[in-house]
Amino acid sequence: MRAALLDTAVYPCPYLEGKTARMEQFITYSIGPEEHETLLAHGYRHFGNYYFRPDCGVCSRCIPLRVRVTGISLHRSWRRLLNKSVFLELRINDTPSIQEAFDLYNLHKRRFGDGEQPDIRIFRESFFTEHPASRILTLRDRKRLVAVAHFDQVANSLSAVYTYYDDKDYARVSPGKLSIIHLIQLAAATGRKFLYLGYYVHDNPFMSYKAGFTPFEYSPRGGVWSRPRDALGEISFISGEPLLR
Repeated sequence: MRAALLDTAVYPCPYLEGKTARMEQFITYSIGPEEHETLLAHGYRHFGNYYFRPDCGVCSRCIPLRVRVTGISLHRSWRRLLNKSVFLELRINDTPSIQEAFDLYNLHKRRFGDGEQPDIRIFRESFFTEHPASRILTLRDRKRLVAVAHFDQVANSLSAVYTYYDDKDYARVSPGKLSIIHLIQLAAATGRKFLYLGYYVHDNPFMSYKAGFTPFEYSPRGGVWSRPRDALGEISFISGEPLLR
């Protein structure tokens, strides 16, 4: 791997209002699939060639999660959602045009209500930069793009990078959740062990939903993974409550 370390950045936390965040971060110029998988296992995430991991001192609210897909059985609610959404066409590596994807991304970002205006250049660098592990899953209603899930594919796992979707006209089929279910199925069907989901943040509804994908493992520190049912007492308590209630 060839990479350039960046100065540790401190800025307003993107996940918790009123908090500051500090990130370990670097840019890669070349990276192999095995190296990328090692970084995933140590809690790193990436957008394009930019890699990062929270390092916020006493705050440990960003908890890496991954779903163990080996031998997984689909929950009844997942099966209902799959049946309800059979009219959507699932495609793997059907790369949409940048503009088509960016329009959907803009629609998706409005749900956060933060007034942020996405930049197509940053969007392209984050999601359409060439990377050895990067793949794309799309859901379409005939020709209409409904959801895009950017994910990584390495030897033992898949990793959900970012999903954006139309939750206005297609809320009835929960396209965000549906995309994750399809990734779980893809990981299991291709013999992989895990689907990485990124960070769980209890006090952020846009991040806390991830605990609904079970059975999952969490990482209390880089490279160490535990199953909640085995170690509930070891989970970092956040907002006075454990990870699972």
